[in-house]
Formats: sequence, structure tokens, C-alpha cells
Amino acid sequence: MERPPISTAFPAADATAQVERWLQKIARGDKEALAALYQAYFRRLAAMLYPLLGHASSVEDVIQEGFIRLWHKAHTWQPQRGNGEAWMIALFRHLALDQLRSGKRRTTVSLQSEQEDMAMEDEVIVDVPAPDFPHERERIWHCLNQLEAQSRAAILLSYTQGYSHEELSQHFATPLGTLKSWVRRGMEKLRQCLCH
Repeated sequence: MERPPISTAFPAADATAQVERWLQKIARGDKEALAALYQAYFRRLAAMLYPLLGHASSVEDVIQEGFIRLWHKAHTWQPQRGNGEAWMIALFRHLALDQLRSGKRRTTVSLQSEQEDMAMEDEVIVDVPAPDFPHERERIWHCLNQLEAQSRAAILLSYTQGYSHEELSQHFATPLGTLKSWVRRGMEKLRQCLCH
């Protein structure tokens, strides 16, 4: 029996456009846009990062640092170079991979005074409930198991071990374009599964 779809503030097809509007507002200093983006993406980011990091506290640290970094760097996103949602997700993924590579928990790097960051965190982050990590982890694995074997393996190696597409292409002895198709199709199916 399938679960009923989770209601969202905006349709999935409009998600990228909405993220881009929020990024533009955040670049102009709009804290409400940051709060809206946080509320819309916290659970999804946590679901993406938890299998990679393995600890709720590490996931929360990366998400917190990521939104602080997003606040400071939203102005660097350029629409002509790619969509805003992919840019944002890459920011969080790179922070998580940096944390894994460093072998220790990262500390927040602040570009403003610590007091301003703490004030922003209190206003934006504290009011949002934390996700149910064990439930989210179960959902992720359920959705991963729905994927074709090569897509699942490529996604897991890429997102949990940090392998590049080029490295995976060599590992699987398959053309780079084919490998990218596996990942793209798998991520789309994973996204659909996690959004329902």
C-alpha cells in the first residue's frame, strides 16, 4: 500500500524556481526568505546528509553551517551557470564531504561577528522542529532499494564515499555519459520517492 503524498508548499516542478527566488531575496538580506528555504528543505537535506554522516548531531552541524554559509554566499549564485536548487544542494554536500575528509566535526566559519550569527540562528533556525532521523533513514533506504542496482551503487558511492563521476566511470568500466545518466535517473526517482 502506498503512502499518501506529503503536502508541500509548492509543487515539485516549481521547486527550483522557488529556491532561486529565495536565493535572490537572501542575497539582498531577506531573513524571512532564509527561514522559508530552511523550513522547506531542512528535512530533505537531513535525509540526504544522514546516510553520509551517520550522526544526527553531525547532520545538524552541517545544515546549520550550510545555512549560515548560504546567508553569506547567496549573492555568488549565478543563474546562467546552473539552477539554484542544485547549487544549494552542492553547497551542503561539499560541507558534508569536507567534514568526512577532515575526520572531525567542523566548526562554523563566520564571516560576520559571532553575535550576529547567533542572533540570526535564534531567529531563523531554532523555531523549526528537528526531523525524525531514524524514520528518515528508513525512508531513504526504502527509496534507495527501489532504484536499479547500478543507479543505487553509483549514488551511494558518490554521496557516501565522495567519488567523482569520472572515478565511478572508471570503477564501473562504463562511459562517463552513461554513468551520469544512471546517477541522474536514480536521483530523480529518489527525489520522487522521498517527496511522496
